[in-house]
Amino acid sequence: MSFKTGKEAQARKAAKAARPTNLVAKRTGKSAVDKGPWRCAAHRAKIVAIGCLVALRSKARTPCAGPIDPHHCRKIAPAGWGQPSDALVVPLCRKHHDEAHEGPGGERGFQERHGIDFARWIERTSAPGAAEIAKIEDRRRSLG
Repeated sequence: MSFKTGKEAQARKAAKAARPTNLVAKRTGKSAVDKGPWRCAAHRAKIVAIGCLVALRSKARTPCAGPIDPHHCRKIAPAGWGQPSDALVVPLCRKHHDEAHEGPGGERGFQERHGIDFARWIERTSAPGAAEIAKIEDRRRSLG
């Protein structure tokens, strides 16, 4: 077992304080682009309260079924960036949520069939979502 001296502990704290910080991460928590997905039950509840996005978009042309679920949009961030954060959620009823995961073409096919752009909706509706999408786009540009 090794114990740190007072000077070692102070040096470690100073090094940690000197690390660059991300203002968006400070305001909204961690994200898929940072070290882990941001989680916020209050944000998910606010999004779910809006109602099924398909019903809102199609004027109930497609009937909804079941409770409203927060659908985490996995296709906004590139593969390998981990689980999407709660900032990247859209409200879907259980029927449409299942269709988005298991229907033909997956999430992208679902968006095409229903004429919905999840990223655009998130940018216009959610401040944490807009910040997350901006970070993803910046990261894509920096990676080339």
